[in-house]
Amino acid sequence: MLSLIIGLAAAVFAILRNLFQNHILGLISFLLGIVAWIVGDRILEEHPNDKIASMGRMIGVISTVMGLTMLALLIRTFIKGGAA
Repeated sequence: MLSLIIGLAAAVFAILRNLFQNHILGLISFLLGIVAWIVGDRILEEHPNDKIASMGRMIGVISTVMGLTMLALLIRTFIKGGAA
């Protein structure tokens, strides 16, 4: 259950980041996604059939990938000399 809650929080921060174009929210989403991914993996090691932990891990992976994409675009923008 914990990984699902953290994963959903990461997804909410990712949506808020896209709505408000705030990079801090994207960073929070990225970090929460990593935490949800790790917590989900740890729970699934002990309980392999836990569907809720599996969903939390999946949302964590998606949030982490979205955060990496945001960071890559942010770095590309700074390299080209534009404002973020």
